[in-house]
Amino acid sequence: MHRFVSKCDVCQRQGNISKRNEMPQNFILEVEVFDVWGVDFMGPFPSSYGNQYILVAVDYVSKWVEALASPTNDAKVVMKMFKSVIFPCVLVCQELLSAMEVSFHQ
Repeated sequence: MHRFVSKCDVCQRQGNISKRNEMPQNFILEVEVFDVWGVDFMGPFPSSYGNQYILVAVDYVSKWVEALASPTNDAKVVMKMFKSVIFPCVLVCQELLSAMEVSFHQ
């Protein structure tokens, strides 16, 4: 980038351009499908068949969505979903992201 700027006529007319003035370079994180999941609870909703919450899990790469109705919003529900729905299909989850609500700290 510095080499390009040093040879660019328009850039040179701007004057004193240095590496310090360059935009920061952000690394591109390479992840595979089903490596990174985001999870969050929705609710409470009016009770239906004893369930008041919906746990939603979204794969960050493919945008695949899984949802599970639940009577509670706690870490046990998250583990139940991943053991019964996600892991049988995906086998491994590299990273699990949440809003860090109290329900995930159990």
